[in-house]
Amino acid sequence: MSEQTAVTVQEKEDAPVEWGTRGEVGALADRFAAMLPKANELTRAEVLTAAQYCRVMDLNPFRGEVYFYKSRGQMVVVDGYKALARWAGKKAPYSEWDENLPLDDGRVEHVRVWILRDDRREMLEMFTGMGAPWAEAIKMAATYADGVVTQADTLTRNNAPKDPPTGWTWRDVARKRAFKNAINLSHGAPSPRDIADMSWDVNGTKTLPEDWDGAEDLSQHEAEKLAALRANGREQQAVWQTLEPQEKQQRFEENNRLLHGDPDFEGFDTPPESPPGPDYESVPDQDAEPAPTPQATAKRANNQAAIKTGKWVGASVALAEAVPYYQDRHGAPDGWHMAGAAKKLGHSEITDDNLDEVIDALTDYAKAQMGLTDEQPQAELPLEGVA
Repeated sequence: MSEQTAVTVQEKEDAPVEWGTRGEVGALADRFAAMLPKANELTRAEVLTAAQYCRVMDLNPFRGEVYFYKSRGQMVVVDGYKALARWAGKKAPYSEWDENLPLDDGRVEHVRVWILRDDRREMLEMFTGMGAPWAEAIKMAATYADGVVTQADTLTRNNAPKDPPTGWTWRDVARKRAFKNAINLSHGAPSPRDIADMSWDVNGTKTLPEDWDGAEDLSQHEAEKLAALRANGREQQAVWQTLEPQEKQQRFEENNRLLHGDPDFEGFDTPPESPPGPDYESVPDQDAEPAPTPQATAKRANNQAAIKTGKWVGASVALAEAVPYYQDRHGAPDGWHMAGAAKKLGHSEITDDNLDEVIDALTDYAKAQMGLTDEQPQAELPLEGVA
């Protein structure tokens, strides 16, 4: 894909399906206006154009797969590199490093990026065995490409100094250009469909634009986790709706037993007078349950992970919204359930440091209990040196 792309707006009523309906494009444009940096600099027509471009290319703007900004009175479209990096890591794991090169011919930055695929590491032993020094052998086995930023890149059309993209340096820009070229040389060029598939995929979970709502104030990692939780919850809810009443009843009883433990199993307690699961054939009106005794409350608390972070409330609400397994019968977050499951999974306390780990463990645990466990996907490879 080119780094900068011209966009033409499709305004015909009979636009092809790939362009998306007016309602779909409009909904995505509304999310742009609310969530993307500097969206207020774009006109409504430009925001619609950006949304239409994302719809056509099936790129996710909420995780940096494509950028839109105003320059010299025109909207500029810049394709990102993060989906390319994930695609390459999935095709063949690799290592990368870079070096600065001498500046000449009006260059402001000149960076060379090296890519060494894991499946070419055996060549290092071959080259060193032939007498090549390590520093030379590794470069013989690796692939490289250069990226430059010229003086013209850093000036406006009036020759005034121009800032690099928000959060970036001009070296970052040169490195990104070099990285994209180096990946294309070492791994080949992905098809637009390959990039689109990686763009909305979060660790094996296919997300939708609405899964990213409300993530504008979160870090990239937190936004991806929230979107994946919502997508998982939607999938689990769809599976749940396909179950027969008897299967739902059986799942409930199994989960209830797993949560509270068997009476004869050391280390778990069965809450006194635990209410029976709902009868999905015919659910009668139920009176309010009596308040637990202080002794029962204290006993139950001993089986819960201790909450020692102020972030737990928001995280537990998001988890319950995305994973109905952690909702009580009224649809509210079941904090006792989550804390109890966390304790059973080996987390005696929940802190700022282990909150993400606990949420991941609880999500996997819920999927396992509902029979939705998937093979764990390969972890993403970080792109060092680029914001």
